[in-house]
Amino acid sequence: ELTATPKDYDNNNKPNIIYSASGTDLINESLIKNPIKYEAKEGQDLEDLLEGVIDLQQSLQLRFSNSISTVVPRVLISTEFTSRSKDSRIYSAGNVKKILKKLGINSDEIIIKSSERDELGNRDLDNPGDTAKYILTKTALMEGWDCKSVYVLVLLNKISAPVTNFQIIGRGLRQPRRKYFPDKSLNTLYIV
Repeated sequence: ELTATPKDYDNNNKPNIIYSASGTDLINESLIKNPIKYEAKEGQDLEDLLEGVIDLQQSLQLRFSNSISTVVPRVLISTEFTSRSKDSRIYSAGNVKKILKKLGINSDEIIIKSSERDELGNRDLDNPGDTAKYILTKTALMEGWDCKSVYVLVLLNKISAPVTNFQIIGRGLRQPRRKYFPDKSLNTLYIV
């Protein structure tokens, strides 16, 4: 087994680890965002929470513009449901999309990625010309998807497996262009 999140199976069986690098090694090479800023908003009204997320994304976008960088900060929202049949549920991708639109986000800035709805396809969201800023998914992007311009993670999904949380957080850890920006807020991963 080759995996980014190795685990011990038992005392005699462990995944095949080819190379191990510490977080310090990754930070020294400017490969991951540092620090991680976590803010728990449990129980907050979803519309208020998303309004704060929009403000954060727009603030980061302005900072990138002021730093003469073409990075477009993306928001990855892990929803509880992605199927159309559950769009009426509060933490569903359909409901989150509806609220984002109500708060002024254009339809082309929101995409849903699931087994049923794949609006992501082969798009390269590290391309600053792509209009998508909000990616809604449940767990479809846990592994094998890279997008260095993800700066905000919103965890609405009830996930009990720690490795799943690590994998979702890993989607936003990679630092664009392998360099840290003078404005430290542009090196930070924000988790709500």
